[in-house]
Amino acid sequence: MKKLAALLALGTMMIGFCFAQQAGDAGPQGGHMKQKQGWGPGKKMMKERQEMLAKLGLSEVQKKQIAELDKDTAAKAKEIRSKTTQSATDTTRQQMRKLMQDHRAAMEKILTPAQNKQLREMMLAKRKEMREKNQQQPGGGQIKG
Repeated sequence: MKKLAALLALGTMMIGFCFAQQAGDAGPQGGHMKQKQGWGPGKKMMKERQEMLAKLGLSEVQKKQIAELDKDTAAKAKEIRSKTTQSATDTTRQQMRKLMQDHRAAMEKILTPAQNKQLREMMLAKRKEMREKNQQQPGGGQIKG
């Protein structure tokens, strides 16, 4: 159960980061958060997500459904972020978490059980890779307080 929760959290982060990068909208203070040309973390995560989805052997119908789901989720995320103020960040987090949970649930309905299993395995492998990479960095990926 803990592994599933961790997997879902990783998926939420990847998807949320991807949508945030795609939207490229202004942050709560109106500052432009869009990366300059090149590979920012959001673009890299989006590429990794696309590679994972490509490995699933999606049908054309599934590809269209996922594209529509992603577009709808990105629009909703942009709307949530546009209403964000400095004092409402906890509410925004809750709204984004709910949006990503809904996105995951919709993805599970689109994918076959075998595709869902394969995606979970790929995401767990990616999480393990990221964890190992963080531990190799100075400080061992520890948060210093």
